[in-house]
Amino acid sequence: MADQKKRAHPVGIGMTPCATELGLFVRDRRLALGLTQHQLHECSGLGQRSSSAVETGARRYLKDAQCDALANALQCEPEELRSRMPIKGAQPTTTLGKLIRSRREALGLTIEQFAERMDLPVQKARHIETRRNPTLLYRLLRPLAHALELEPATLAQFTGVNLKHPRNELGRRVRVRRQELGMSMRELAQKLGIRHQYVSLIELGKSSLCASDDMVQQLADALTLARADLEAIRSKRKLKRIRSNNPLGALIIVRRQALGLTQREVARRAGLSASHISGTETGRLPLTRAVLNKIAAALDHCDIPEELLPPVRNNKKTPHLSTRNRTTALGTFVSARRLELQLTQSQLAQRMMTSFRVVSGIERGTHHPSTRMKAKLSAALECEVPADLIL
Repeated sequence: MADQKKRAHPVGIGMTPCATELGLFVRDRRLALGLTQHQLHECSGLGQRSSSAVETGARRYLKDAQCDALANALQCEPEELRSRMPIKGAQPTTTLGKLIRSRREALGLTIEQFAERMDLPVQKARHIETRRNPTLLYRLLRPLAHALELEPATLAQFTGVNLKHPRNELGRRVRVRRQELGMSMRELAQKLGIRHQYVSLIELGKSSLCASDDMVQQLADALTLARADLEAIRSKRKLKRIRSNNPLGALIIVRRQALGLTQREVARRAGLSASHISGTETGRLPLTRAVLNKIAAALDHCDIPEELLPPVRNNKKTPHLSTRNRTTALGTFVSARRLELQLTQSQLAQRMMTSFRVVSGIERGTHHPSTRMKAKLSAALECEVPADLIL
């Protein structure tokens, strides 16, 4: 009696709720055809437990043969079942991952074909698409752009997103252009022949390149930019203010700063050392007219008043000079001539085949050179030392 009541029970009453879209479709279609799960099992060849698992959501996928057999039993197209199956694998959660997935599907690429284009194992290619990290490594930018048939600039926005913001417009322009080209800091540094830490300083604005004309040109070439564009946003040079109580030094400082030149640049133009220019501006070093003419020419032929010019050296013997005065005068002469030749005391000592302490003593007036030392000194300075300066 109980079995007769159970068989007479309407189809679809007391069933476990469906948990998936596929299960809901299969159940609705089965009930619309008036089929029980046992009858569906007999028509499709799918096990009764499997049929029940599909309807409840315990089973979310079907093999191709099973899908075709079940579609035939439910009198529908197999694609209607396949479209309701969830996509296998993890879903992308980042903007980069969603872009990769949508572009790959637009090109009709399977994950295997995508991996082949990237020249990567399938597992790593899938990881690039589904990983949680929103950034992209520079070494993957060009292969990924090639695989998805995109411009590298489209993916550049996902590189270096954790970097600190540049302080100036020059650093921002260099970084944006580098990322558009898909170039890492190390790759740019190799093109420039510098360390990648210096590239980081340029991008952060900690190195304004205000005095690096050569580096600006190299950057323009490496980033395929017009030098004029970088020059327009390069920071203006700030010259160090130097005070001098020496009228001649003050005149040189004013003229140099008016031309926007550093002491090193003036020294390079004049063929002198930077310390020589510094000593001239502060009045610490004596000047000859020959040296002053070089400095004036380096300052675009600056006119120097006659009263500021040094007196013409008198090379005639002056018997009235005391020993101390002659020693001091010799030191002044050696120091001035050495600086004209852009030599250090050590380099002059090497030419004389002596120690730098001897040269230092001569210039300070504490060492009295012999006749033999005079000959070495004349040869090293490439000039004849005035006889009135030798004891």
